[in-house]
Amino acid sequence: MKKIGLGDAVARKPFFEVLETTPRGQVALMCLERGQESGPGPNTHPSQDQWLYVVEGEGTLRNGKEELALRAGDLARIEPGEPHQVVGGSETTLVTLEFYSPPAY
Repeated sequence: MKKIGLGDAVARKPFFEVLETTPRGQVALMCLERGQESGPGPNTHPSQDQWLYVVEGEGTLRNGKEELALRAGDLARIEPGEPHQVVGGSETTLVTLEFYSPPAY
């Protein structure tokens, strides 16, 4: 068993930081300001399931076909190989926890 404290990581507000990795899974923290994108274009993880949990703020998850509005407390699932991009959308920093299985980074 292991506890991963998020307070220090959230206070640093990293763009993207892997917090913990095991052979079967991974968790990362991503922080986006209003209008900031998770990358220059869609990202894919060919063999990873990805879940995105919104800790605080609001934003948009898009896959090229549709857009999902995100707000604190939401959990989104991204299929393996599905192109996706996250965009910060509120005055408050969009803070998300990203879960990958198997590890992506």
